[in-house]
Amino acid sequence: MTDQLPDPHIAALILNWRDSEATIECIQSVSESVAVNVEIYLLDNQSTASSRRKLLRGLEQVECPIHFFESDQNLGFAGGINYLVEAVDSANADYIFLLNNDATVYPRTLSRLVGEQRETGYHLIGPVNEGARSRSTRRWPYWLFGIRIPGLYKAEQNGWETCNIDGAGVLLTQQVVKRILEKCGKLLDDRYYLYTEDTELGLYARSLGYRSFITNLAHYFHTRGQYGTLERRSLTYYYTTRNRVFLAKDYLDSSVQLLFHLYYLLSRIVILGREFLKRNKAIATAVWEGLKDGYAGRGGKWRHHE
Repeated sequence: MTDQLPDPHIAALILNWRDSEATIECIQSVSESVAVNVEIYLLDNQSTASSRRKLLRGLEQVECPIHFFESDQNLGFAGGINYLVEAVDSANADYIFLLNNDATVYPRTLSRLVGEQRETGYHLIGPVNEGARSRSTRRWPYWLFGIRIPGLYKAEQNGWETCNIDGAGVLLTQQVVKRILEKCGKLLDDRYYLYTEDTELGLYARSLGYRSFITNLAHYFHTRGQYGTLERRSLTYYYTTRNRVFLAKDYLDSSVQLLFHLYYLLSRIVILGREFLKRNKAIATAVWEGLKDGYAGRGGKWRHHE
């Protein structure tokens, strides 16, 4: 189906932060895409000099147009993507594809996403993450936001509508990107900095009348291996704890907010106590400060994020 369509032009936006090996593998997979014209926009988000040199050497082997940018500060995922969106030639790009640097796509992932978008009319289209097939995704009350997330992916499903498309891999039409930029001046809310900014994007797009869809006809691979070290786990706990409070404040009615906060405070206190008893002081601190900053409205980069 998609092979019969005119080849669309896609701007793939990727950030690198101290993980040149994964970034090179990611970019190589994108460059092997078929039935689409891809240009890669890559931002080095304040990596070390050695990591940047290794990245540049690896890019020499990639046969695909690459626009390379450097930032002298870590802008986070939200700020980094906003930086690249400004650099994209909107006159040429039919779609923008957001992809985590530790994810890889298959040769027909992008063409199948485009084909599904053209057939269904959804303006945000995500592929199924094969690295998450065995994980339950019911970790917090998404249903309060009207978000549908199946606990397990089923092969017989063609896909499902949801405004929570994993930002590790999502295709956006130029129409929805332009509309959000007109309203906000930027694609992602940089208060979130890191994590859950993809959920906020889907919720905001829905408020503007744009629907999102995950299709089982396209796949990619993202294992979330970055959760491994204590430092990375602490960052994950801080930003997800804080940013979910932002989501509740921004998108829930006052009566539903009360239900959310009763559940959420209790669940976070349980996690905090568990990590304290396990003597994981760094994670306990991340949860506590995430709660404090979330309810105080302090966004951006965490003070303990180097």
